[in-house]
Amino acid sequence: SAVNSGLKLKTLTVDESAKTITIDFEAEISPKADDSFEYLLKDRFTDRSIFKPTSITQDQFQKIEQSWRSERSSVICSSDPMVIETVAELTMKGQQLAFTSDAFRHELAEYLVSSNKSPVGIPSTSLQVGYIKRKFARMTVKNGWFKNLEMSLEYRKWSSASALVFILSEGDRALHWVDAGRAYLHASIAVQALGLNQSTSAAVVEASDFHEDVEKLLGTQKRILSIIRIGNGVGFHEKHHSGRLSAEEIITT
Repeated sequence: SAVNSGLKLKTLTVDESAKTITIDFEAEISPKADDSFEYLLKDRFTDRSIFKPTSITQDQFQKIEQSWRSERSSVICSSDPMVIETVAELTMKGQQLAFTSDAFRHELAEYLVSSNKSPVGIPSTSLQVGYIKRKFARMTVKNGWFKNLEMSLEYRKWSSASALVFILSEGDRALHWVDAGRAYLHASIAVQALGLNQSTSAAVVEASDFHEDVEKLLGTQKRILSIIRIGNGVGFHEKHHSGRLSAEEIITT
């Protein structure tokens, strides 16, 4: 949001002992081309549809993987059918576990909002479902109705990915989360720049030790902190963005 409002990141400092993150910005006045980071940041959106198969080249993978690299985190891609199938199954199982919790369902339901004009939350239009299902989305989630059908749908979404993008980190502490968050943003923008659709889920990352199974398949000792599925969306041509906050609303001193 700050970058989109004409500011440029100057420094970012993490103080774990004080549990603070200090971010300094400086003004940057420049035209925003359609392929600029600022334009892509504003244009990107989450596509929650089932994807159709598409071929992703090694050159495209390379552009995504080279979008970010630091001492703490890195980006890798995989189109291995076994990796995609494993992530799809574990995502479904992770969400099944989460939906057994009344507290989780109630909290998730609170994030669902009816309009993308809301600056926070998940607009129901971005769920890319029919009008009736969209109308009752909050009630359905809160009460856990049709959860088996929803989990099956989630499996189909993830198994439809043409490839997966993994954000890997050397650890799982606050300083790693900040760096992995920046890696996620740059990888997501790189996917957007290639004209591919994307969505993410925290199920494998957060649920028990599911992430370890995927890390073994990838042959890495690093910790997975985020996963993005990529491909081409089907049947939805309108972009439904989540709400956007202005720089003034997210920056504090």
